Parts: sequence; structure tokens; C-alpha cells
Amino acid sequence: MIGPDASTDGFAPILWPLGQSLPMVPKSTALAHLFRAIHGGSAKLLYVSIGLHVIGALKHALIDRDGTLARMLTGRPQAAATDTPEPNPALAAAIALGLWAALIAAVVTFLPARPAPATPGTGACQGNWSVTGGTLLYGVKSQGTVAQGRFTGWTADITYDEAARTGHLTVSIPLSGVDAGLFTPQIIGPEFFDVSHFPTAVFQGDISARADDMLASGTLSLHGKTQALNLPFSLTVTGDTATAKGQISLDRRDFDIGIRYLDEATLAHLVTVQFDLTAHRCRQP
Repeated sequence: MIGPDASTDGFAPILWPLGQSLPMVPKSTALAHLFRAIHGGSAKLLYVSIGLHVIGALKHALIDRDGTLARMLTGRPQAAATDTPEPNPALAAAIALGLWAALIAAVVTFLPARPAPATPGTGACQGNWSVTGGTLLYGVKSQGTVAQGRFTGWTADITYDEAARTGHLTVSIPLSGVDAGLFTPQIIGPEFFDVSHFPTAVFQGDISARADDMLASGTLSLHGKTQALNLPFSLTVTGDTATAKGQISLDRRDFDIGIRYLDEATLAHLVTVQFDLTAHRCRQP
């Protein structure tokens, strides 16, 4: 059966030498969500089956006292009693397959839909530009593949003077809104973002113009650490609409994130962060 890891770009700390991708398995959060539920249900069905087998073995040994458990342990055949029905392996296999098929049908029928990722916050203008859409993504190489995710629900307050080409930017990112597919619980857990103690990341910077692009120089507060950061980006303003794109590499060790994973073959130190946003000019009443 396809594992949920195969349809997700992410970091899977498993003993598997060939990577998590499989041929002809698309990268799909919905597919990973489905097979994660099937895997979980199958595990529970297996636990119940093992429990019933143990109970059955104890019944044969303690109540029936028919030597079945001794035969199973030693492997020596035993003459069957005349009133004991002949076992039917085909029927047992058919029942097992039927139970598994029923489990899959139940998961497909009743699995709750995975909510779509939230868009950036679009509250009231704090500056003179309001972000109305865009993406904030990250990528990090782990075990030979690039683990990807996105931040959702973030907000950006922008004040920008077009004539002077200067301004100020504040971005607030609720880390509980990270979407890393199957690996979201691990990413927001204590090994990485630890959102129960550090719920929000904040970048504040002053905007200035350079020869070919723009630069936001400021600080990033993340996971209880604050580091200076220079963020280059391109900016295009057309009428009342502005688009900005940028990319930067951060060393996760500067923020004590994933400090258990110091081997770069397992998880790279550098994390690439990309953003692509659209903003509209705020109209004063």
C-alpha cells in the first residue's frame, strides 16, 4: 500500500535508504491526507486482530485445553478430534480482505475534507498598502529530497513612499498556521517551531532602494531568537497595485530549530524562504 510519505515533500525520520518518493505517485496533500487515514485505520485493525488472536490462543490453552497452542509453539502436527471442523484458510483470507476493503470504503466515505490553506490576512490598513494575496513558502533539503511547506494566515503592514523609494515593513507569521502536509505536527512540535512556547515569528525592516532591486533591512524574531536580516526583493508598482517577490536563505541553527538534526545529510542547515505577494494602496476615508 502507498505510504502517505510518498505523496508529500517533507522530512520523514525513517530507516529507509531510497527516499520517500515513489514513481507515479503525485505530490498531493489531499492524497497524503487520505492514505494517512487509511494507514492509521489499518494499524488499529491490525491491533484488534492481534488482540483477538491472543484471546483465542488463551482460550484454547486455558479453557478448551485441546493442545492447539502447544502445536503452534512446537510446530508438531496433532491429530484432530473428530468433532473439530476442518479449518478453511480461503475463508479466513476472504474475511480479512473484506474487513480491509470495508475499512478503506469507510475512510473514503467519512474522511473529513482537509481545509484549504488560509490566505494572508487582509485586515484594516496599518500603513498605506494592504496585502491582499500571495504566498510565503519554505524549502529545506532532507535525506536527498527538498521538504517544502507554506505559512498561512500571515499579515504584512507596509508603509512605502514611492517618491523617496523608502518605507517600513512588519510581517507577523502565526507559526501554528504552517502547512507542511503530513509533517505539520512534527514541524510545529517541540523539535522545530515549538508553537506552544513560540507562537509567532515577526520580521521588521526598513525599506530602501538599490541599483536593481529593493532591500528590507531589519530583524527576524523566531523561536525566541532575534537575528539581523537583510531581505532583497523586487518591487513593481502599477497604479494602485504592487507586487513584490524575494528569496533568502536562513540557517536554522541561528534560531535553535531542529538542533537534534546536525547532520546535513539528514536535514540541511540552510532553509530557503520565498515570498510572492500582491498589495493594494489603501484609500483614506
